[in-house]
Amino acid sequence: MIINNILGEFRLNRSYNRFEGQIYYLGEKCNVYLNVEEGSAAADIQLNKLSSIFGDLADWDSSVRKFVSSELVELANEWREEDEAGITEEQFIQRIGAPDITIDTNGAVKLYFNSDNMFTDHSIEVNIGENGNFLSTDIVG
Repeated sequence: MIINNILGEFRLNRSYNRFEGQIYYLGEKCNVYLNVEEGSAAADIQLNKLSSIFGDLADWDSSVRKFVSSELVELANEWREEDEAGITEEQFIQRIGAPDITIDTNGAVKLYFNSDNMFTDHSIEVNIGENGNFLSTDIVG
């Protein structure tokens, strides 16, 4: 099963109960996963959420990055080598690229950013509630 949307093409992966696709996120390719209930072949809520994000992507992305940097820049500075200079929130924001995006059946969003070795090989996870509120961010992996 394939969903063709203005943002891209999403193929059903029944093994993981999700549609998978790649889209351009502010000029960079990113992976998108639309989780579905077992046996479901529809992802309307997830596609609506994705469309709302992309409706004002630059502002949304800026808000996400500011949230992540305010929460994790101190930790990034703790992880740096003793001879490395500390990083600012602005530098932190510039170092993370386009995220992988996962949208659940209720519209909650998880983002996974590459940490550009600020946390060795760990990724940055951001949890956003179905109402759009930033819930948490942490390093994973």
